[in-house]
Amino acid sequence: MKNFRTLKATLMMGIMLISIFIIFAPSSSAALFTFNQDLDMSYDLGDYDRVTPLKGFSIDLNVKYQFNGLFLKEGISELLSSNQKAQVTIHVGDTDPWVTAVVMPSPTIFCDFQTEFKEISPRQLYVKFTEDAPAGRTVKIPITLEAKGIQLPFIEVKKRVQEGFEIAFDTKFLPIIDAQTNQKYVEVTPGNVATFDTNLINSGNAETEFIFSTKDVPEGWIVSYPSKALVSSSNSGGEKTISIQITPPYQFGWHDETKRITVEYYGRYFAGGDEMTSEPYELILIVRNRGFSISAFEFGIIVVIIALIIIALLILKKVKLPFKKNKA
Repeated sequence: MKNFRTLKATLMMGIMLISIFIIFAPSSSAALFTFNQDLDMSYDLGDYDRVTPLKGFSIDLNVKYQFNGLFLKEGISELLSSNQKAQVTIHVGDTDPWVTAVVMPSPTIFCDFQTEFKEISPRQLYVKFTEDAPAGRTVKIPITLEAKGIQLPFIEVKKRVQEGFEIAFDTKFLPIIDAQTNQKYVEVTPGNVATFDTNLINSGNAETEFIFSTKDVPEGWIVSYPSKALVSSSNSGGEKTISIQITPPYQFGWHDETKRITVEYYGRYFAGGDEMTSEPYELILIVRNRGFSISAFEFGIIVVIIALIIIALLILKKVKLPFKKNKA
């Protein structure tokens, strides 16, 4: 029993001396004990698997850490944790130029040298795409975890780099469209055409089909326009010119009326069999119909009436002339 107590005291004294030596001895001493660091990460995209450009969002990153070794890992982990912290850094790799990806609030996490493989302080990845992100494109953001290595007398904690994490998103259709005319007011005479040259601008992230319609067109007025027009994305030019023509009615009489014609349009995009559309927009065009008009039929009737009047006058004149001679 006495020998056992002596042996136990000797072991305790030895461990204490080794601990003191580890702390105060120069770091250049050769390592007798080597330990590893294990890392892992999980995340949940939630509703952000498909991303609309210009709308930033954050996803949770759950990082796991473990201090591991075959010998004395419990005691050494407590010894190390009493003097310093394990340092884990989340690195965001290179991705597309129109992607912003930042780890918040800081990419570096400090934690104890824990021997259980469990989560450490949570982090968030803030992501935002610019309007240049092409629709329907899969974006991949590479993530690398790094646990800083430690070199102490007789102890080496190896640096660990864990690669292979890749967070993928699909970009949604971002409709940024506009229709601009060279003028919004035109004055014409009845039956003549008011032409509005209209520039279609697509500042979105995909080739977009402009769909047109009209509402509340006055009776007798005619509005001519292409039912649709395909415009490339902003990266490929993003503009096309069309003509919208408005013709007032040609009716008999004097006219002086001003009408507001509403042309509605929206953007449409097809991707993978899915149809995505923008909100509707309106283009207000104003036409003044001013002048006198008469149709060919009405003109013919007037000519006939005038001709009949002239014939009647001539007949009356011939009838009255003999009567005047007899009276003389």
